[in-house]
Amino acid sequence: MKKIRIKQHAPRDQKGAALVISLILMLALTIVALNSASSTLLQTKMSTAISDRNLALQSAEFAARVGEEQLQAWVQSQNNIINSNSAQKSNQAGTYLHNPNAEVQPWEFGTAKWDGTDSIDAGEILGSKTIQNPRWMLTIYPENPNAQSPLSEGAEQGAIPQITGRRYTITAMGWGSSISTRSKIQIEYYSTF
Repeated sequence: MKKIRIKQHAPRDQKGAALVISLILMLALTIVALNSASSTLLQTKMSTAISDRNLALQSAEFAARVGEEQLQAWVQSQNNIINSNSAQKSNQAGTYLHNPNAEVQPWEFGTAKWDGTDSIDAGEILGSKTIQNPRWMLTIYPENPNAQSPLSEGAEQGAIPQITGRRYTITAMGWGSSISTRSKIQIEYYSTF
C-alpha cells in the first residue's frame, strides 16, 4: 500500500492574501454602510423640513379661518371697522385700509413684524408644536373697484355674475416648529356692503 503524504506549508511560507482580501472587503462594506447612513440622514432632514412646512401652512390656514370668522361677525354687526372710508384710519390693530399708492403693503415680507402692533393673534392651536401662534391681518378696500351692478334677469346661461359689495383681504402667517419656517396665505372676501 502506498502512503499518501500531505505537504504542509509552514506559516512563514504564506503571503497573507486572505488577510488583504478580507481587509478590502471590509473597506468596501464600510463605504457602503457610511453611504447608506448619510442617505438616511439626508432623507430624515428632508422629511422633517417637509413636515415643518406643512405645520406652518396648516397654522396659516387656521389663522385665515379665524380672521374670516371675525370678519363675518364684523360684517353681520355692521361694525365701524369695516364701515370706514378712505379718509379714516382703522383703530383696530391688524386692520388696514387699502392704499393703492403705497410702495409696499403692510403684509409684505420685510414690512410686517407679525406681532401685536400690526396683526391679530389667532390663538394657540391645541396639540401643535408651532414656535409662535399664527397671526392674521385684514385689509379693507373702502371703494371697491370690482363692485359693479349685478347681471340683469334673463342674462345668458353660464354667465358669471359681477361682484358687488365691498372687498377685503385676509392675510395670515403661520410658523412651524422653527422660527425660519413660515407660511403666508391670503384670501379674498366680499360682502354685500
